[in-house]
Amino acid sequence: MSLCRLHNERLQDALKKRDLWRLVKPERAKELAKRWLSGDMRNEGDFDPYVVCWLEIHAHAVELLRDFGPKSRACALCEVERQTRPGIASQWVDRFADLVWALAVKMGLAKPPRSGRSFISEAHLH
Repeated sequence: MSLCRLHNERLQDALKKRDLWRLVKPERAKELAKRWLSGDMRNEGDFDPYVVCWLEIHAHAVELLRDFGPKSRACALCEVERQTRPGIASQWVDRFADLVWALAVKMGLAKPPRSGRSFISEAHLH
């Protein structure tokens, strides 16, 4: 399972826009993925927004798409667009970044924007 360079960069940009990139720990990605999947996060230091987004994107792609499984080497977001409609990958990136941002706020790891407005769009709330 992987993301192509374009979608990887879009996910990184989305996390940077939400000031979450500072929480990313590439050197611990495998360990933190296992902790997230097992529900064994010890504390907020075990939270990696990139890992969580990546895992959730792949889990949803496996659930939604035919011929796409956990061992697929194709980019999950490219496959989502190929099998559904163009532009949906950007929506997925924003939606998962928004949800991870909201989780980080709840955990005390991120703050809402100064304007008081959420990154989460009205469309995601319906």
